[in-house]
Amino acid sequence: MRRGANRGSQFRTSGLTSRQRANQAAKARRAVRSQSLAALRLLVISLVVQFGHVSAARGQGGLPSTSGRPPEAPAAAAAGGAQYLDVIDRAWRGVGLGLGAAVGYELFGRFQGRARDEHRRVLLALLRHLGDERFALAMGGQPPGAHASILRALRVAAGADSTALNAEYPLTFGPRAPGDPSVEQCAAITSKLVLTPDRRLAASPDNRQVVLPASAPPHVTVIVLVTASGRVDTSVSTVVSMPHADSATVGAIKRTLATWRFVPASLRGCALPAWKNLELEGAATPVSQGAAAGGRPDSTQGTLAPGLYVGPWDDEYSTHWLVLLVDAHGNVVTYNPPELLSVCDLRVIRDSIFLQTGRTADGLGFNLYVRGSLTASGFNGTARRVGRNVHQSGPVPIALTRYPIDITDKKTNAGLSGLYDSLRGVPETGDVLGDELLLVPTTDGLVALWTEYAGGPEGPYRADSVTVRNDSVRIVINAFGLFTQPPLRPLTRVFALRSGGPPGNRSVSAGLERRATLQQFLGPAQSGALPPPRCER
Repeated sequence: MRRGANRGSQFRTSGLTSRQRANQAAKARRAVRSQSLAALRLLVISLVVQFGHVSAARGQGGLPSTSGRPPEAPAAAAAGGAQYLDVIDRAWRGVGLGLGAAVGYELFGRFQGRARDEHRRVLLALLRHLGDERFALAMGGQPPGAHASILRALRVAAGADSTALNAEYPLTFGPRAPGDPSVEQCAAITSKLVLTPDRRLAASPDNRQVVLPASAPPHVTVIVLVTASGRVDTSVSTVVSMPHADSATVGAIKRTLATWRFVPASLRGCALPAWKNLELEGAATPVSQGAAAGGRPDSTQGTLAPGLYVGPWDDEYSTHWLVLLVDAHGNVVTYNPPELLSVCDLRVIRDSIFLQTGRTADGLGFNLYVRGSLTASGFNGTARRVGRNVHQSGPVPIALTRYPIDITDKKTNAGLSGLYDSLRGVPETGDVLGDELLLVPTTDGLVALWTEYAGGPEGPYRADSVTVRNDSVRIVINAFGLFTQPPLRPLTRVFALRSGGPPGNRSVSAGLERRATLQQFLGPAQSGALPPPRCER
């Protein structure tokens, strides 16, 4: 879903149709919001993963000694609550979760006065206890500004001894990558910039292949943080698979990744941390020849049973709907208004499913990775948003319901099926306004997918109820709106459906014109005429 109007002058071309304008608008929208949030998200995602990854491994810098204890910090413990002492204990033992949380107290300004002074002394003790390599690895996972903030806190805590820190801990206090300016200089260079690299992350060709044990799932996704030094911080790496990977699989992955090296991403000569997704294949397993047992939908030769699959997933702003259309030949496309997109990958192995959608055409340009299991009603699992212009989200829950398509039954109002719209362009601004409604007849009734255009497409939304009376349709969405503007509210729309006519004869009050029957709409997908998908590699 996409919210807000586009004002791009690049759309001021009188020769474009409304749907061509809609395609262009979809490709450019939301880029501004993405850019404005990018720096904040990089910091927050880094910390959230470190805070929340309960099974985080210790760092590659080696296990710290068990001797000694962190300094007493009664004021910080009182201000930080009961969890503070547990966080520091974990950090002292070299657990990535604890170290990330301990750094976060300083970065988010949690403490003031005496509590802040005490906590800074604790950070200095952690540096000395864990050692330069381990602490520097954690700092390399932060943006330059955050790294510089921690160095300032360490120098304050060291007092008169601060001048010796640079020589004593060159990895932590020196440049983040060979040839880079100092940490403080990079913090200044990037302070007012969106942290979008101008040099992309590149893996060393000498990195050895990850070999999964026989107990590994068929397909494993590893979400890794590559630090500014070009190393993988395995303490915040996440292994995602269905079924869940066992300890032998996780251990084999992390031991290999600890040896990997990268040319780090950078912006204006300053190295940046970057997230990377690795797709690993386990031992070959037979492809399902049908998962009908137990009432699951039939799936043959590694694809899904024909039908319409619809399911919601949430990001930080709103609910989105993933819509899949699978024909009798196994061709799979997603409906991403105003167009159909081929998928990058779809595999069904036993009862497990892996799906990568084609990259969306809006300004964010992201792919969805869905991993889950077949169910009696479709499939469910988790979804992650991955793209070059957005930081990945998730994994978040997703459940898709399968609706067998029925274009013959009069009870399903099959005669009304197809694509309807009232789209019209605004030449002065290039905006596209109006509504788009895709009606799909299924054995469970008519499924309505509605998209609103207020500059560009926002949708589709699946209607919770659909009522047809003569040539009009009434749809109701039970919860509509943004999570950031509660409460969500019901939304009702009533449309008059009309046969296609010249676009120039339409008005807002004239209802929706049918632009294509369902067969015509799906024709490019069934004939292989869709362009190849853009896939995240």
